[in-house]
Amino acid sequence: MTPAQFDAWLTHMGLSERRAAELLGVAPSTIGQWRRVSTPPLLGLACSALAAGLKPWVPRRTPSHAGGAGVEGAAQATAL
Repeated sequence: MTPAQFDAWLTHMGLSERRAAELLGVAPSTIGQWRRVSTPPLLGLACSALAAGLKPWVPRRTPSHAGGAGVEGAAQATAL
């Protein structure tokens, strides 16, 4: 996501810099920097998640299995 794309996302979402900072978990000054200079690689994904109305991911408690859940168990837990 480029700074111009981030600025367009803010406009599309109708967010102030302060509210965007709250939603993204950063300082308002960071939002200003992202609008002017550069954005972190995962910002586009975070913005897409917020635009889609997704809430922060929280792990579900699942019964423990011998040997642990591994990657497959983690993927199944998030798919449910």
